[in-house]
This record gives sequence, structure tokens and C-alpha cells, in this order.
Amino acid sequence: IETADLSFDYDNDIICPNIPVQFINTSQGISSVTWDFGDGSYSNATNPIHIFSVGGTYNVTMSGTTLFTDCVSDVQNNITVNNAPSIDINPSTISGCSPLQINFENNTTGALFYSWDFGDENLDNSVTPAHTFINNSFEPQIFTTTLIAESFELCSDTVTFNIGVYPSPIANFDYSFIEEDGLPIEVQFYNNSIYASQYLWDISSFGFDYTTNPNILFEDPGTFPVTLTATNEYGCDDSFYRYIVINDVLNIYAPNSFTPDNDGLNDAWFPVITGQSLITEYELQIFDRWGESVWLTNDPNEKWVGSYQNSSEYYVPDAVY
Repeated sequence: IETADLSFDYDNDIICPNIPVQFINTSQGISSVTWDFGDGSYSNATNPIHIFSVGGTYNVTMSGTTLFTDCVSDVQNNITVNNAPSIDINPSTISGCSPLQINFENNTTGALFYSWDFGDENLDNSVTPAHTFINNSFEPQIFTTTLIAESFELCSDTVTFNIGVYPSPIANFDYSFIEEDGLPIEVQFYNNSIYASQYLWDISSFGFDYTTNPNILFEDPGTFPVTLTATNEYGCDDSFYRYIVINDVLNIYAPNSFTPDNDGLNDAWFPVITGQSLITEYELQIFDRWGESVWLTNDPNEKWVGSYQNSSEYYVPDAVY
């Protein structure tokens, strides 16, 4: 009985899941063939292309019918399909405000090589990368991130996921002094923030202010930290801070009369001085109408009670001095 001389080959030395395999019928003297790929799939094509979906060893059978006698025989080959990696990726988050740093936890098995494409023209080949996504636009952006994991045999698996990045505002402010003629002094703040809709000012000991351009009255000298936090409609914020320096101002007010009668009211004369920290040298003299010095001090806090030359026994008469 004549039997078919059956044989076949395939074009892949290394076979991976989901990669087409070209089977080549090298038989002679047959009229038709039937293929059983060992995974529940069949074909009647002479030179079929088949895709194995998972790794494993498959017994591939080709049955052939002789050209003249219709005798049927078959030939079998074991085909090894290498396992592809199994990707398991857990990003620390999938959305947030720019700049958004994401750590990628990688629990993939069966992989030796990794190729990351973060969708923003940045690539990485590390196992567990950390990447910062930047959105410099005015609207939310989606970055499609792709990971290709390959085994030693170069079998691969691919996963793709989207990262949503919201734009962030840019906080900034300036200020100016209104009528710089001493303390208290009024400070006008100018909000130069962009892409923001809400504002929070933290102005040192003055507490919080929610207006766009606040106006604050500073009564004392000092250095005051001021922080502006700007927030946009997506809940993203940015902060900007600077120090406001209020300098002490030397002002002197001299009363024009006093009554040293020991009644506890207006018993001493002294100039009211603000900005004493600016004084490097101080001298105060009281003269009578003839130009004679009746009292002298170098202490800005010392008060004149009408004494003559600091005497506790002699006092000048009522007059203009």
C-alpha cells in the first residue's frame, strides 16, 4: 500500500506566544493535508500560519492524502513555545498635579529586560523606575505609558496605561510701601500669580488673607515672612514666599508745655521718640530765654521735671524755655 512521504518544517527557531509561526509543508506526492496544532486548532492550508497563545509543548500533527491512491498517513513534531513574561505593574498613583512623580512597583515574573516609554519622549530600561511627569500646558494631559518586558528567549509581554497630569499654577507677588513717612506704614501687595483661581496669604503675625491683592498696615519694624499659596480649579497649588522688611523710622514729637506740680499729671517734659534703635548719638539741652543752659541729658529716656542743672533742690521758675 502506497503511503505519503510526509514532512514539514517551521520558520522560527525560537517560538513565543502570540507570534505567528509559518509552517512549511515539505511533503511529496500528496493531494491534501490537515493540520492539528495540539492546542485545539486545525487547518487545511498547505502552508499554514498559526499563533500559539500560551507557552508549552505542543504535538503538531500533519495528516496527508496520497495523490493517486488516497491513502492517509501523518507525521508529528513536538513544538516548544517559550513562556512570555507575566507583567504585574503597580504605579504609586495614576493622576495628580504637575510635577507628578510616580514610582512603579514591578512584580513581573519571567522577564530579564525592560523597556519603558512614558509617553513624554522619555525612556527607561530599569526594573522599578521613578518618573516625574511635567504638564506645562493650561489643560489636563494624558501620558500613555508603555512597558515591554522580555524574557531570555526574547519572548515579550506588553502593558499600556494612562497617567493623568493636571496643570499647576505659578505663584508670585510683589509689594510696595504707601506714603513712606514713618510708622505705621501701609503695604500694598500685588498678586502676580498665573493659572490660579484662589489665593491664600499667610502674612506673619497678621494671620491669613483670602483677597487677591491685600493691603496690610504694619505698625512695628521688623522682618516679616509672607507666603502666597495659589490654587487652580483642579486643586493644584503652588507657593511663593519672601520677606517684607519694615525699617524703623526716627520720629520726634516735642510737647510745648508741662506742669511740674506733683499732681501725677503731666509732671515731666520729654520728647516722644520712635525709632530709638537708629540713634547713635543723643544730646538734649534746655535753654532759658537768655540762652543759658538749664538742663542737659544724653539719655533719650530721661525726663525733665523742671530742675536746674539736675539739682533736686533748685527748680527753674515758670517761663518759656
